[in-house]
Amino acid sequence: MTAPAPPERLDPRCRLFLAGLTASGWPAMHQRTPRQARADLRILAAAANSTPWVAHVADTLIDTAGARIPVRIYQHGTGAGRRPLVVWLHGGGFVVGDLFTAAGPLRGGDRGVGALPPRA
Repeated sequence: MTAPAPPERLDPRCRLFLAGLTASGWPAMHQRTPRQARADLRILAAAANSTPWVAHVADTLIDTAGARIPVRIYQHGTGAGRRPLVVWLHGGGFVVGDLFTAAGPLRGGDRGVGALPPRA
């Protein structure tokens, strides 16, 4: 079974990357077991990762009425004052992705708005 063609709206750089994976014979994610897919994604994340520097990273817990929720807070600068907040909720149940594979977007995705993004 071959992987479906990427959608037309896909970023050209992603389209080129996926074409390169296909040309190299890299197995499609849906052809792998979850364990194999996790290993593949970690390899790809490490190869493509240009994790931006952040001033501070902290793991903490937020108390709610029903539970204590673990969060990771990435702080890009030390500037004072109020800043926007970005909350990123991962899609799925961490079947193949994990904190390592999401580090790039979490460390760099909010820079354009000057936000302080916790990760839940």
